[in-house]
Amino acid sequence: MSTTTPLPIPGSPACARPRRWGGAVIGGAVPVVAVATTGASAERCAAQARGAARAGADVVELRLDLLDVAVLLDSATPADPLQRTGEGAGARPAPDPAAEPEADPAARPAPDPAAGPGPRPESGQPRRPPAAGAPAPTARPRTTVPMPVTGPVQAPVPMPVPPAPRPVPPPAPEPAPAPLLLPAPGPGPIPGEGDAVPGDAARLEPRALHRLAAFFAHAAGEVAEALADRQIPMLLTLRTAAEGGALALGAEDYTTILDLLVRHLPEDTRPAAISALDVEFSSGALPALVRHAHDSGLDVVASSHDCTTTPSCEEMSSRLERMETAGADVAKIAVTPACPADVVGLLAATARARSQLAIPVVTMSMGEMGVLSRMLAGVFGSALTFATAGGRASAPGQPPVAEVRQALAALTAPAARQAPPPDPLP
Repeated sequence: MSTTTPLPIPGSPACARPRRWGGAVIGGAVPVVAVATTGASAERCAAQARGAARAGADVVELRLDLLDVAVLLDSATPADPLQRTGEGAGARPAPDPAAEPEADPAARPAPDPAAGPGPRPESGQPRRPPAAGAPAPTARPRTTVPMPVTGPVQAPVPMPVPPAPRPVPPPAPEPAPAPLLLPAPGPGPIPGEGDAVPGDAARLEPRALHRLAAFFAHAAGEVAEALADRQIPMLLTLRTAAEGGALALGAEDYTTILDLLVRHLPEDTRPAAISALDVEFSSGALPALVRHAHDSGLDVVASSHDCTTTPSCEEMSSRLERMETAGADVAKIAVTPACPADVVGLLAATARARSQLAIPVVTMSMGEMGVLSRMLAGVFGSALTFATAGGRASAPGQPPVAEVRQALAALTAPAARQAPPPDPLP
């Protein structure tokens, strides 16, 4: 009877360089569960974060691109894309408190018909009513001077009645400027590192970039405050439309906003509550953003999303390796399967990366066909999986937290008992 060698798999996501985010260990013996916010306001995201904590999430991902930033990007004039409408031309000026109030017409005395028109005021002088008790002025009699008739009386010529004026239609409103907040585009191939982001993403002016970064930092502070007493770390993610997000940004604007965001974050929220920053690998700015994030005490999750296909196992493994070489603390890749074999290919790439890389690896197949990878990827070496906590999913195929917990408990319990302890955390 012939024997076959079982497929060598790591059995757990434990790695040589695990990262500690608050109370969660990324790259430990058991995968952690993350829940992403989908709210349009900081208050809504804070409520969702509290709900995720109650549902059992280990990490909360704040999706900055899903926040409503339309009010920041409204354009009143081409020169100032951030000027709010309703101010300036056409706005009613505020009343002057020092000005004399206008007299109430109802308080004026009614004219006396028997008194006549009264004396004619001098030029430039207002007409004044007679004083109380004074005799009323005598009205001048009007005389009629007859006009001589020099010819036969002619019948009056009827004047043509002018046609009724045609209603003037109101002027057509000026077309609104194209919004920069765009829906996610259709599936498309993901670019490689340093490649230009596809699409006609409009460049933003420096003032808009600063305002967006400050707005995102404020939202991060609100959510961090909601999680302050729960020891749940937060991952900040600004997903561009090119990789399935909601905000159409070019590579330069995306890099600038993330750099400014790190500088705007409240000092008391990092790294205790805000632990990591997601940086898209395709931006080409991973090494620079890694340096800036590390200077602020933040880890960097390098991410890559393929919204149409699943690359080859070699390409996925190579992409994860290049993320580690660029300085990322965690390497993440998400792909879209077309058949079950694509899911197997992702799991194979996960196992290979886990055996070759020192940093934690996060992988997943998106969509309904890839749900199994969210349950099994931890066995093959993925350190984190995404789930939902009662709200809508931030990506296709995310199961509820309770289902993920149940599957992880059944699949990773033996591996958690057998896995060797990782090196001390930094």
